[in-house]
Amino acid sequence: MTSNDPDYRRIVRTAQTWRDRVQNEPLSDADMATFEAWLAEDIRHQEIYEQAEIYWAAFDHFKPEDVESRYRRRGFSLRLADLAEYTRALFATTQFRLAAATAALALVATPVLLTQLPQDSVAPKIIQPTLASYSAEVGETITVTLSDGTIATLGADTKIETEFYPDKRIVYVASGAALFEVAPDRTRPFSVTSERLTATALGTIFEVRNNGGVTRVGVAEGRVRVTHPYMLNNEPTRLITEKVLTAGEQIAATQTRGLRSIESISTERVGAWRDEMLIYKGATLAEIVADANRYSAKDIQLENIPAEIAQSEINVSFRASDIDGMIGALPELYPVEIINTSESDVRVRPRR
Repeated sequence: MTSNDPDYRRIVRTAQTWRDRVQNEPLSDADMATFEAWLAEDIRHQEIYEQAEIYWAAFDHFKPEDVESRYRRRGFSLRLADLAEYTRALFATTQFRLAAATAALALVATPVLLTQLPQDSVAPKIIQPTLASYSAEVGETITVTLSDGTIATLGADTKIETEFYPDKRIVYVASGAALFEVAPDRTRPFSVTSERLTATALGTIFEVRNNGGVTRVGVAEGRVRVTHPYMLNNEPTRLITEKVLTAGEQIAATQTRGLRSIESISTERVGAWRDEMLIYKGATLAEIVADANRYSAKDIQLENIPAEIAQSEINVSFRASDIDGMIGALPELYPVEIINTSESDVRVRPRR
């Protein structure tokens, strides 16, 4: 299809409408389902939507004098097809500035364009980050001060790794729970990555939890920007969804559904695990059992649990000091039974 094809232009207009909504307003689960259905309806829908993301991002890097005045208005939504054609033309011109070419490289990752850089360009200096790692054992909660002054509290069986650069700070949480009181530094954003989710602090106190295939972010103070790939047919796409949380809000992301809707939470409940309180809102059986393993010397495993049981969600709270009571309560919450196969092994099975 070409930009003069009415069908193409119709898809472009719809793609741009969805892009504006995804970027600028919180979508309900029903809206996201409609969006996902539209993307899956025709392979051209997803391709053109991704092009919309690329062209707008590239467009933002042009110098004003590179762009004709009629294309400079941000309210250009319904004429994205024209913008796409115009952007392609700018990519092809010899007057195209190096800054824009660099942005295009980052966006479309076309190695061929590297040959177009001036031969006398100086290769950028590779800056090695300051690396560190911290861990808490099973049943243990510790508090550490990171090299930038940020105070991090690690929940049971949690490990974090830090990469601090002159212009950014990155923390990785593979699993477990961690709460951060971020040291202010406007020149170095502070981001926490866990699975596919990234939470960027905007001067704040917040927690990140990753258990049983669910990653959660809760904010006690300030604001946090949360990003996650948009999931389509249980697979991540190149599209990124973004939500901004304020104090008293939390959000969850799963490997199949991606980023969910923002929910309210008492600020006192953010990091409640520091006081041995495990509080769940919309938690799955898999998430609860994964948490139990972080506090118990026993090996607690789900065995032959159907997905509809493992992923069903409940609101409940437990004491981290009473994991046996926590596991013993599961048959009252789910159609499961608890089998103690040995003193150190526990199996959670579907109820017969």
